[in-house]
Amino acid sequence: MPLTITQRYAVTFSLSALAIGTFSFWYGSQMPYVVEHNTTDAFEESLAVNLPPQNFYERCRELTRLEKLSYAFTSSVPVQFNVHYHEGGKDYYPLEQEDATEGGGIFEPSAARIYCLMWGNNASEPSRLEYQFQVLPQNP
Repeated sequence: MPLTITQRYAVTFSLSALAIGTFSFWYGSQMPYVVEHNTTDAFEESLAVNLPPQNFYERCRELTRLEKLSYAFTSSVPVQFNVHYHEGGKDYYPLEQEDATEGGGIFEPSAARIYCLMWGNNASEPSRLEYQFQVLPQNP
């Protein structure tokens, strides 16, 4: 007994949905791990941020092997500070500092990638965070 037009549309729709769903799942598994960043292309930046309790703020910048990052910060309450990057679904922390109200230095990247400066406020009161950074050339 032949299928009615409604049955043929139902079969065609079901097979199409299955094919699209299978392709979408496969394609999603082929994509690399991507993390959204609060990035900038600026070579220098100076900013003040009100950081609520139990919250964090990060600022990211892509650096090449020919660049280094000079940074400094002050905070009205102790914060957790780190420089980190994401690779292969994991987070790496080449620099960490705990319970700091100020800090600074020069960060020299080990490879070209996006690096993030991050401050976390674990205190019960807000923090007034002021930071600045400048991208500098590496010394030959």
